[in-house]
Amino acid sequence: MHKVLLFAAILSFSIFGQNVSVTGIEKIEAAEEMYHVKFFPSGEKLLFTSSNYIGLNIYDLGGQEITRLNDYMNAGYENIFDESGEQILFRKDEYINKRKYSSLLSYNLKNGEELLLEKQIRNLSVPELLADGKIFYSVNSAPKVKEVKTGNETEASISNEIIVYQENAKIIVYDREKKMIKPFGDGHYLWTEISPDKDKILFTYAGKGTYVCDLEGNILNEIGYANSPKWSADGKYIAYMKDFDDGHHVTRSDIYVYDLGTNAEVNITNTPDVIELYPSWSADNSRIVCNDEAGDVYLINLVIK
Repeated sequence: MHKVLLFAAILSFSIFGQNVSVTGIEKIEAAEEMYHVKFFPSGEKLLFTSSNYIGLNIYDLGGQEITRLNDYMNAGYENIFDESGEQILFRKDEYINKRKYSSLLSYNLKNGEELLLEKQIRNLSVPELLADGKIFYSVNSAPKVKEVKTGNETEASISNEIIVYQENAKIIVYDREKKMIKPFGDGHYLWTEISPDKDKILFTYAGKGTYVCDLEGNILNEIGYANSPKWSADGKYIAYMKDFDDGHHVTRSDIYVYDLGTNAEVNITNTPDVIELYPSWSADNSRIVCNDEAGDVYLINLVIK
């Protein structure tokens, strides 16, 4: 039987001038390895995949049960929930004649139905959530908007929504028209994400570090070495990992939180014997979930004042 055990509450202290308190860490004991874990919008379940992003699975925190959705290649990479929390949008990769093709699918959590939105595209971006049950993505650099439930393409205006996404390792801002921004010139940009209030961009520039900029590319915050960064739901904090390797394996890693108001960062795990990776926030900012290199999962409980 799967159990949720209390991992030593070694972090019961306040940080950021009493703004955030880490009250404890829970370790999930599951029957299989769980990687790249994220909360459902309700916070009652976890979505996870394998170490190499193959397949999508659900872990029920209450019932402590695992449900397997699929075993598609790369389905676990950069998937999203729709605004209702009832559907999961993900990509499925296939190799045909040694060339990679991506399909875009949605999975309905209520009835278990799978809907194919795009089939075997050579250059398919990660879908971005819009209002009114729609998603935005690009196919071979051409913007597209579709309704999640029906899969119908729509010409509805998105001029009131600012979208930020990655295309060929570049930052693209779509605000009535497509625009590429390059805060540090040409190079490799990754982990790009727009802020919850849609006026800032979080990104990592390979070989230089992680930053927050405005929609024109002007740097607002320099975070430094911070991998797999994620916005908190209120846009005030960023969680990330500081991982180090020997060229072959990760040798140590901790989860950090950065306060954009004070420009302070704090190690919120600080566990020399555990290698925590890939943090993700709950929708209410009360928890961060991460996994270690062995596929064990930890829930970091927070109090934000």
